[in-house]
Amino acid sequence: MTLYTTDTLCSLTGAHPANLRRWNRVGLLSLQLPGEIWDSVHMKQVQGILAATANGMTPGELATSIGQGIPQVTGGWSARRGEVLLELQYGSMRSLSRIVRRLACDFSGDDFINRLMRPLSCWLRQDENRTSPQRHQRFHDSVRFHAETTSRASQRKDSIPLYLEAVSTRDRNEIWLEAIRLTAQGFCVEVCPGTNMGQLPAEHHQHHLMWCGAGISSSRMSQYLDERESGYPAMLCGPDQSILKDSVACRVSL
Repeated sequence: MTLYTTDTLCSLTGAHPANLRRWNRVGLLSLQLPGEIWDSVHMKQVQGILAATANGMTPGELATSIGQGIPQVTGGWSARRGEVLLELQYGSMRSLSRIVRRLACDFSGDDFINRLMRPLSCWLRQDENRTSPQRHQRFHDSVRFHAETTSRASQRKDSIPLYLEAVSTRDRNEIWLEAIRLTAQGFCVEVCPGTNMGQLPAEHHQHHLMWCGAGISSSRMSQYLDERESGYPAMLCGPDQSILKDSVACRVSL
């Protein structure tokens, strides 16, 4: 029988330790072996949970379906977006932070960010309702708070240090959403604020990711190429990595 540590199981499946704790509480995982050890049965269970929750089904809904032997029924990602929007409109910052934390524990980091939070951020940015600026600000505050909270937790666990630099952004939420996604993959993410743009990462950082949300200037591209040629593990990421004619890429306040 193949055995896995928690870190290995998470690395192989894309789940996060917080996901495992949440799924364990609702009864979706078999009893864990002593010493933070998992086996091949747990591996199959985690893979099955990830497949089921990828469409927005919550662990609670999945546990009910399995326990009662009924077909899987869920409101999907639309229902999850509705939960967050309801809190944005009527809830307190405390209740909003609570639901963001719960949803982050329900789903894998990639699904939570790519299927729920990024589309919701885009929708809020384009919404022309008179209350949209307030909701967008509350969304930003909750996302940044969650990113900073999870970053501090990863520091206590000696996770791999990663320097995430916002070279350019179209939406001030995108860099913090990416930080949350990377933290769920096992990194300790330090976000570089706009005032330190172009500053090289510290020696303890094992990776340097340069987020390009709205292109990259030729000077910053040169810096990236210099880092890569010197052997430092630098990488461009983000939706728009095209080189801009202007000397400065488009930015917004983080």
